[in-house]
This record gives sequence, structure tokens and C-alpha cells, in this order.
Amino acid sequence: MAVLECQQGRLWLTQQDLLKDQFAEAGQRLYCPGPARLYLGAQGNAPALVRWVLLPRGSHAPA
Repeated sequence: MAVLECQQGRLWLTQQDLLKDQFAEAGQRLYCPGPARLYLGAQGNAPALVRWVLLPRGSHAPA
């Protein structure tokens, strides 16, 4: 599992084969449960700063 932490700006994320896009503001996280092709970018005119964190095998997103 991996986590995208939006540290600045507004992040847009879409995952191949999923119909619903995801968005995160500064301070929010998006969880990616498994292997996937991701497309992401900054939403709007301001840049976004993102941190990619790989979690240990067997980790789960908080409920």
C-alpha cells in the first residue's frame, strides 16, 4: 500500500480503470491499495507538493 500526502496546493488523482477521480487539499492523504497506473497533477493554477510513502506489506488504510 502507498500513501500520497498532499503537502501544498490541491492534488488531482485518477487511477486507470476507475471512473471516480480523487482530490486532496494540503494536509490530506490519498491511499493506493495496490499496483496501479496513476495520473496526478495540481488542480488549479498553484503548484502542488506531494510526498509518496510506501507502507509496510500488510498495512491497511485507516477506516
